Amino acid sequence: MNLYDIVRREDRALRRSEGVRTDEPRVGRARHRAVVIEPGGVLELSDIDEFTVMQGFPREPGWHLLDTGEGPCRLAVHALTGAGDGGGREHLVSRTEISGPSPAPRPPGRPGPLSRIRSRMTGVLAVTVPGDELPVRFDWPLEAGIRPGLGLRLEVAGKAPAVLSIGRAFDPRARLLPLMRGVGVEVGPGANPQVRPAAGVDVHYIESASAEEWARRYRKQGGDDLGPLWDRYRVDSAHELAGVADGSLDFIFSNHVFEHLVNPLGVLRNWVRKLRPGGLIAGATPDARFSFDLRQPLSGPPDFLRERDAGGFELCDRHYDRWCRYTAPYNQPDELRARGYSIHAHYYSPAAFTTLAGLLPGAFDQVFTDTSPNNKDFGFLLRKSVEPA
Repeated sequence: MNLYDIVRREDRALRRSEGVRTDEPRVGRARHRAVVIEPGGVLELSDIDEFTVMQGFPREPGWHLLDTGEGPCRLAVHALTGAGDGGGREHLVSRTEISGPSPAPRPPGRPGPLSRIRSRMTGVLAVTVPGDELPVRFDWPLEAGIRPGLGLRLEVAGKAPAVLSIGRAFDPRARLLPLMRGVGVEVGPGANPQVRPAAGVDVHYIESASAEEWARRYRKQGGDDLGPLWDRYRVDSAHELAGVADGSLDFIFSNHVFEHLVNPLGVLRNWVRKLRPGGLIAGATPDARFSFDLRQPLSGPPDFLRERDAGGFELCDRHYDRWCRYTAPYNQPDELRARGYSIHAHYYSPAAFTTLAGLLPGAFDQVFTDTSPNNKDFGFLLRKSVEPA
């Protein structure tokens, strides 16, 4: 569960006391995405059974209590069951504790006792970092799956705040962008293109609006002018790339665009046709389990195949109804559609994206996703087969 994002954007499930905040502390060389809860602080989540990632009652949420050396603290997590039927019980499902006096400061780069123990036990850690990371584990009561209305409450006691790492900072674009070489396009960059022209990189940008319109919007928002990059903008369909010659590209990149596209199988077929053999489709897309779509059922083959068979690339009532039901119940589907509001058409995890690519047999000779625990998005890389399908 991406508690960092839930707190940061004040998800509707969240209730918190004073002294609960997000932070990005550094421990050794690693930067963490963390929720900090001061002593006596309480964080509560309601109806977490609606969260897709929690419906299997995971015992390891991917959280770690960081020992920052500030002193003892104890993090207790309670499951709240039966709230939906007017009863309600509390169950202690986790207690993670940093006890004893604050240790003497360690020299930079030197691991603490727990890090050394972990290294001896596993024998596979190439690098240890200062600061201990205590894993948080849940022991769910059987009642959690029986009675409706499941919640969580996190409480902190002790002299020091609980610094709860949800995961290490991770940018899924970092390893992909250097691979964008040759002639290519970035689809839907808005006024923030990720791929920039350089020696060996000839990139154009595909948008639904003209460069003049994007420049007007961007300046209105107080942004800097992209200067000569505006000359690289082209008006075209993200789904079809009709203005791009077949077999002319080395790469197609998209950043938080693919989830908006209807008929993703049709889109991938069109994009593959524009690539040379060995060309790359790459980008980043939200991981629905750890973003504001965390209540959405993941898209799967029935969704992909139905849209492929129907043809077309337009959002329909079904898409708006689903978006409002799970992600934005405070909106009305008809109003959003009348406004042409951009919503997500599909909801991916790395596994769901890999399944999608597998529905085009022979199209790709490499399918790769780059992800990290509880990260709100993941990277993807598809390499067009060198041999014809």
